[in-house]
Amino acid sequence: MVAWATEVHSEPGQGDRSRSSRKQGAAAEAPILARDATGRVLNLSFETGTLDDWTATGDAFLGQPVQGDRVAARLPGQTSRHAGQHWIGGYEVARNDAGTGKLVSAPFVVGGPWASFLVGGGLDAGTRVEIVRVEGDAVLHAESGLMREGMHRAYVDLSHHIGAEIRVRLIDEETGSWGHINFDDFVFHPASFVPPAADADEPLEWFRVTQTTSFVGPSDASGIDRVFVQHALPTPRPWYSADDAALSLSVDKDDDRHRPQVSLLDGDPARRHVAWIIHATQPRKDWPTTTVELSTSYTVASRVRRFDPARARVDWDGYRAQQGAKPTTLGKQRAALDFETGTLAGWTIEGEAFRRQPVDGDTVSGRIPGQSSQHEGRYWIGGYETTSNDRLVGKLTSDPVKVAHPWASYLIGGGSSAKTRVEIVLVEGKKVLHRSSGSSTEPMVRRVVDLRPHQGKRIQVRLVDESMEGWGHLNFDDFVFHDTVPDFDAVVSPAARRAAEQALARTSLAPLLEEWRQLSPPLALRALNIHVQKTIRYDATQAHPTMDAARTLEIARGHCGHSTGLVIVASAALGIPVRGVAGLNLYAPDGVGSLSAIRSDFTNIHTWAEAWFPGHGWIEFEPGGGSGCFVVPAQYIQNNALFQNYTLQVERDGMLQPAPWIHEGDRWRSTIDLRNTITFERLRDAGR
Repeated sequence: MVAWATEVHSEPGQGDRSRSSRKQGAAAEAPILARDATGRVLNLSFETGTLDDWTATGDAFLGQPVQGDRVAARLPGQTSRHAGQHWIGGYEVARNDAGTGKLVSAPFVVGGPWASFLVGGGLDAGTRVEIVRVEGDAVLHAESGLMREGMHRAYVDLSHHIGAEIRVRLIDEETGSWGHINFDDFVFHPASFVPPAADADEPLEWFRVTQTTSFVGPSDASGIDRVFVQHALPTPRPWYSADDAALSLSVDKDDDRHRPQVSLLDGDPARRHVAWIIHATQPRKDWPTTTVELSTSYTVASRVRRFDPARARVDWDGYRAQQGAKPTTLGKQRAALDFETGTLAGWTIEGEAFRRQPVDGDTVSGRIPGQSSQHEGRYWIGGYETTSNDRLVGKLTSDPVKVAHPWASYLIGGGSSAKTRVEIVLVEGKKVLHRSSGSSTEPMVRRVVDLRPHQGKRIQVRLVDESMEGWGHLNFDDFVFHDTVPDFDAVVSPAARRAAEQALARTSLAPLLEEWRQLSPPLALRALNIHVQKTIRYDATQAHPTMDAARTLEIARGHCGHSTGLVIVASAALGIPVRGVAGLNLYAPDGVGSLSAIRSDFTNIHTWAEAWFPGHGWIEFEPGGGSGCFVVPAQYIQNNALFQNYTLQVERDGMLQPAPWIHEGDRWRSTIDLRNTITFERLRDAGR
């Protein structure tokens, strides 16, 4: 049996190369040191080598401050990036994350409109630096590290608090992986100071990621013909890239007669996933004793993503311009490309694959709990839904349609193989202008087609199913034209906004929405995330639907998917377009309280979000991330696979279905002894 464990090929907190901490984009003017009410300079940079002017409770800060760059000594090629000689290194004394406690400064007067400090260590809200106004003990700002020892400089706008007394409070409430905080060098800056750009000087960080899935054939092998496994690859984004995809597999049977056939369904890494098919052994009795292991590896370069909501010039009127991407539907006298007639009028059928179409309603949700076809209207093409098998082939071709608009879009799902595809074909010359396949998932997504060079010409839409293998079917719906290039996610429709407002009408969040609408959209979203951080307790065991915002608020518990769903709904009520994104967290903890302690296939899965701000585009953020929600660490790698990192499905008696799981106590166990492992190695650069 292949051993399974979450591995991290580094100690906690590998940081960046050394650089002057106060020169990270700051103005050349000297910083202003913090003073108490009598004018005495406080020890907020620890250069006394002591904790004078600080009060410690608990055991997290015993032995502090530390002297010199201890990070460089234990992690070659990395530095703490501290200032001066002494600093708070939460991991450096005990060399573990078990301690908890607080470190609180003496009160001092706000001596400048801007303040800054160095912070590193854990990303979770349980390890944070707080700037607290003494009057009322109000938290003005909270900031965590980025799951690396190398500290970054955080900037705080205190222009509304000049002359008031504040404190710095370091809090460590975490005992798991990355449960520590690093801190140094709190200073003020003069009125002429301009903070650096949010992403200034953030270096690329390189990782080598390997995902391995192993399983033993089902104990109840009757009717199990094939097993399908998919591994996700990173989604291309401006701030990171992935290459060097490598695939491998092994089967523990030396006898060819007993060895299951393993092959790639789709070996094209450009499709952002890898799909495998494993045929049952012959004779079938050996299937439950056969171990199969599949691995996918790639190198990814990423960086920290930052956005400053206080400095972003975004107003509510900016969203009105986003309404310009409304679709232009085709006249029914030309073609019925949304199938709302309930028939295939206007289409020509060849073969048997599309003979019993279209489908009426969301049949996907009826057979696969938690999934949806995501079709438009009532009727759609569901290649698997009417026959319950993938062995039929055929074509479905629309009548010719004139290209009267420069852009078009349609919904597509089903198989990822080039043998199941949608084609846009030029009538004259029969040239294929565009082709696309699904992602081996039933829920459909919208694809956009650039038809600007072909306006005035006639085209046909052609659905092709030439596959008789697993996922050998195609889903399709709602071909429409557009006058401008559409971004469907960047608009909150009036109907969506009303639905969100109704969903939250009887919750504790409802009275806050109008208050937040008085802020700019970025600051409103930050206020929402501060509220979510304060009110929703992390709980990986919660199983209610992630988009059930009212339920999440009622029980005040949930995992990252619930926080994301809550923020999406609340943002829609505000009128801010927000979409969820999914992928890897390369520092996901393993152990008690982590997702992997509840269900092993959740290893390293994380869900976060992007918000649309006019003039800035899509901006990543951490739902429930508090005031630091717009700082996203380099370790978050999007793949946006609907199956989240990987999936395994079985074909039993011709029916494709998710691998069965059994609930035992506080865990879920796969009946086919499934193990999925994400391992990674942090590289110094692209060459290593």
